[in-house]
Amino acid sequence: MRKEAEAARARLERYKATLATNPAALREYLREEFGVENPADLMANALQATLEEEERMNDPNVRERTEAQRRAAEAERKLQEYETQQKTAAFEAEVNREMERIGQLFTDALATVDLPADDDTLQIMATLESENRRRGLNLDPAALASAVQDRVVKRGAGVLKKVPPEKLLAIDPELTQAFRKAMVAEFQAKQAAKNAPPPAPAPAPTTPSAPGAKPAEPEKRARSVFDLRTI
Repeated sequence: MRKEAEAARARLERYKATLATNPAALREYLREEFGVENPADLMANALQATLEEEERMNDPNVRERTEAQRRAAEAERKLQEYETQQKTAAFEAEVNREMERIGQLFTDALATVDLPADDDTLQIMATLESENRRRGLNLDPAALASAVQDRVVKRGAGVLKKVPPEKLLAIDPELTQAFRKAMVAEFQAKQAAKNAPPPAPAPAPTTPSAPGAKPAEPEKRARSVFDLRTI
């Protein structure tokens, strides 16, 4: 679009440069740029309208009424332009405040999670923020970071599921080593739970004695015929 605009501006400058010495350049410009089939008729009609307007404006009443209408139209145009500028300024201020809020939200979210601050992460973050705003939600940085991390992990897992098994372990040695450590830790935890001794039985509850009761005497051991203390 920029190149097309520059080319059109260059053509206009060329026509303006040759217009003083070649009036036919105007007809060529109208034909090529605006598709006017007969520029001569168009210019003749415009000239006729100008002459009629000048003749009509010779009447003082018509001239005064036309001038009043022109001033009213100019005042209305300026008022609309002022209102448009005010609305545009207010809108731009709101956009700037929102951009600052979103920028700070993304910065705080990235500080709470171990994710690269690249275009892919920011694109996912922007998508989630847009979805939450449409739903009327306002996520804090920690919640947004957690949602982004879940989305990244699910996307990566979806890609890994499509990799052939013989190539899966060769994708990333560090990731492979992490998976192996996790599997070993899970196996060891299951073995430890399986070999753990059973829990000791709970001691039997003791019956409290009634108030005023004598303490129970220890059980007397039956005298043995071999008890030498009786001899």
